[in-house]
Amino acid sequence: MIYLPVILMGVSSIVLQILCLRQLLSTFSGNELVIGITFAVWLMIVSLGSFAGSRINSRNAFGLSFISVALVSQFTIILIKSVRPVAGFELGEVIPLVTTVGWTVLSMAVLCIAIGIQFPLAVSYLKERAPEVYSFEAAGAFAGGVLFTFLFAGRMDTYTLAMIAAVINILVSFYLMRKKIVLLLLILPVVLYMGGTGIMSLFQYEGVEFVKRAESRYGEITVLKIKDQLNVYSSEKFLFSYPDHQTEETKAHFPMSIQPSAGKVLIVGGSPAVIREFLKYPVDRIDFVEIDPVLMGISRGLMSMDDREYLDNKRVKLLHTDARSYIKSQRSPQYDLIVLNIPEPSTANINRYYTREFFEEAKSALDKKGASVVKPFLKKNGITYLCLLGDERTTEDFGGIRGIPTTFIIDRKGRIVGKLVGYRDKKVFEDINQESANRNLEALYQKIIKEN
Repeated sequence: MIYLPVILMGVSSIVLQILCLRQLLSTFSGNELVIGITFAVWLMIVSLGSFAGSRINSRNAFGLSFISVALVSQFTIILIKSVRPVAGFELGEVIPLVTTVGWTVLSMAVLCIAIGIQFPLAVSYLKERAPEVYSFEAAGAFAGGVLFTFLFAGRMDTYTLAMIAAVINILVSFYLMRKKIVLLLLILPVVLYMGGTGIMSLFQYEGVEFVKRAESRYGEITVLKIKDQLNVYSSEKFLFSYPDHQTEETKAHFPMSIQPSAGKVLIVGGSPAVIREFLKYPVDRIDFVEIDPVLMGISRGLMSMDDREYLDNKRVKLLHTDARSYIKSQRSPQYDLIVLNIPEPSTANINRYYTREFFEEAKSALDKKGASVVKPFLKKNGITYLCLLGDERTTEDFGGIRGIPTTFIIDRKGRIVGKLVGYRDKKVFEDINQESANRNLEALYQKIIKEN
């Protein structure tokens, strides 16, 4: 049990670091540069805290350090979420780099110092056994990362997790100090949790009505209403508006005007309301890919009853997976049209869809006017027998096709016993059918070759 405070120190530290990072990503529009800034600020200020902690010799210092972390953790989350309204930035507005660095330092400084102080105090607590402190804190950090990834992410919001972290820190402090008065502090995380959500509701933009906020493992989703239009944001980055018929029509009708015979359509992300416009065409199938099921659920809830019915159309399939991985996994051409219904590439995650590599992958998943041309041809000419739409690999598997038509003679065991290139009289095929019953196909093939 002597190592338990050190393990929980690691758990608390990594969970609070993840919470701060997610909130900073949300506040500063999700640009990956924020990750580097956050880690740099975290490491520098934590090291300053560790230096300060090495100068502290108080007997209860280690226990008090947990109280300090508990008290400042929730304030830090609230301060990060207050950056945009306090600094005067609108939702979706890009915050300058210098401002981003400044607010990151300001919002995390106190928490980083409090966490930094803990390591040298833990070394003193374990009688200068620094390697053991490092090992058990790392084990706690690993456990905290696993718990957050597989248990907490998408199931608990940031304020709830910050409250739980504060409660754990206070209980660890009580375990170390054995003073009942410490338990009275347990009321503070609950008060700050209730007060924090109330404080955030005070920061409202003029003319904007707050509708909904939810967290998923992929980020924070916010829905705001301006007059009669709903605007959806992910990590403070604008995704789409609803209703927005002009945009939906543009994203559907322009691509379909280029490929009017498209039978199978893949739509990547964005507003699912665009499906309504694609269903105005005689498409056979529409696959809509959105990795975040929480975002998809919110989007569905915002739509009118008529538009929701389009999502349930038998020609529509909703896929909750990474679109790029999905496209890359297609082993053969599956689609006649692929539509990117996503924002501009302002983050590395979205930028993956604007690269040469992605377009090469998308190209391999596109039917190169194969099925979209062949199917209408078959229907027009009344061809009802089984047809194979092949490629270069298909011809290689059949030993090469040098001319059209090419007829393969296959026996009852599925073996290719012969190949006829070019036109043959109807009687040849009648003889083949007759000899097939007599199981003498190979001999017939040799006879046909000699006669021709």
